[in-house]
Amino acid sequence: MLDAAPSAADIPVRLTVKQPITTTNMLGAPMPPAYLTLTVSRHFANSVQETTYRIGTIGGTVGGLPGVPGVSMKTEHAVLRRGDALAIENWNWSGGVRRGRTEVWRLDESRLIITVTLSELGTAKAQTFAYRREGN
Repeated sequence: MLDAAPSAADIPVRLTVKQPITTTNMLGAPMPPAYLTLTVSRHFANSVQETTYRIGTIGGTVGGLPGVPGVSMKTEHAVLRRGDALAIENWNWSGGVRRGRTEVWRLDESRLIITVTLSELGTAKAQTFAYRREGN
C-alpha cells in the first residue's frame, strides 16, 4: 500500500509484486535457481495494470512508415540491477522527441521505495513513493 495519498491519478495506490524462482531453462533442463522475471500489478483507483519484466534484459523496437521520411518511432527498454536497486527504464522517440520513464526500486527495512523519473526534451522530473507491506 502507498504510504501517502496519491498525488496524481497515474500513481498506483497498491502494488502486487510476484517474483517466481526459475529452476529449469527454456528446454526444461535443470538450472541453478534464479529470479529471472518480476510481475507487477499496479492498482489504480479504477483499474489494474499488470506487467511482467525479464530481469537483466535490454531491448526495443524500430518502426516507421515506408517512403515517408522523418516519420518513425523507436522504443527501448531495460530491466537491470544497479547496485542494491532494480532499474526499469522505458524510452521512446517519436517525431524527434525523446521521452522516458525510469523507475528505480529499493528496499529499506520495511518499505519498497520507488523513484520515478519522467524525462522529455532534456528535462527530468523525479518523484519518490514509499509502499509498505500489507498483512503478512
